[in-house]
Amino acid sequence: KGISKTRLGLISLSAASIGDAAAWCLLALVLSCIKDNLVVASIAIIGGTSYALFFLLIGKNILKYIL
Repeated sequence: KGISKTRLGLISLSAASIGDAAAWCLLALVLSCIKDNLVVASIAIIGGTSYALFFLLIGKNILKYIL
């Protein structure tokens, strides 16, 4: 309990989220290869990257304000 407030907990959660995002990108690529349509994978990867950048750059400040 409270491990997310420690340095080790933060590193663990960050590593897990990066791994999860990479797995979703790979899944999008595999599914697009099966359908032979790379547009779907491109949209998924660009959307995921945009979402992550938004929360890294802007969402962090919004969450600090709210919490």
